[in-house]
Amino acid sequence: MLKPDERQHLMELLRPPLGCMLDVAVGTTYSLDLISALMLPLSFAFFDWEHADGELVADPLALLEALRRYGDRFTIFCQSGQTRLPSKYPPLVTFLEPCIYDAEPPDKEGVFHAKVWALRFVGDDGAIRYRVLCLSRNLTFDRCWDTVVALDGDLTDRSNAIAANHPLGDFYTGASRNGAASSSPRTAPGHNEGCGRARARPIQLARRF
Repeated sequence: MLKPDERQHLMELLRPPLGCMLDVAVGTTYSLDLISALMLPLSFAFFDWEHADGELVADPLALLEALRRYGDRFTIFCQSGQTRLPSKYPPLVTFLEPCIYDAEPPDKEGVFHAKVWALRFVGDDGAIRYRVLCLSRNLTFDRCWDTVVALDGDLTDRSNAIAANHPLGDFYTGASRNGAASSSPRTAPGHNEGCGRARARPIQLARRF
C-alpha cells in the first residue's frame, strides 16, 4: 500500500548519492516538456531546483552552469511528435538539442510509452553505482501523483553479465537504434557503455521505497 506521507520528487531521485557524481543518465518518456527537461541538470549538479515556496528555480546562471557541466552526460528519448514547446522559448532550451531524441517503436501501430531512467554514478573512491527508476508519469509539469520504483546497485567485478539484466540493456540499446536522430557523438559512447555495464550489476529495491 502506498503511504502518502512518504514522497519524493523526481528531481530528488535523480540526484547522485552522497560522495558520488553523475557519469551517464538515460531517460525515456512518452511526452516531454522542454522546461521540465531544463530542470534535470540542476539535480545532477546538486543545485537547488525549487524555492522554499515550491516555485521552480529560474536562475539563468544556475541553469547555464548546470548545463555546461552535465549537458553532455544525459540523453532523453521520447515519442516522436510529443515534445511540448514552451509558449516563451528560453534561449537556454537550445542547449538541450543534443540531448533529446524522438523515438518510434518497431511496430508502426504502437507508441513509445516507457518511462524509465538508468543512471550511472562514480564515487570519490572510483566505485560505480547504478540507479534505475521506473515511473508512471511523463516528464512534464502534470500535477498528478506519480508512483516510482527505485532500484540501486553497485557494479560487480565479473566477466559475465547478469541474465536478469539483459532486458534492461536491450531496451536502451533498442531505444538508441529507433531514435529518429542519429546519436550525438557526445552522448553515444557513454550511453552504449552504460547499457553494457548495466548488465553486470545486481539491483535491489532502495530501502526508502
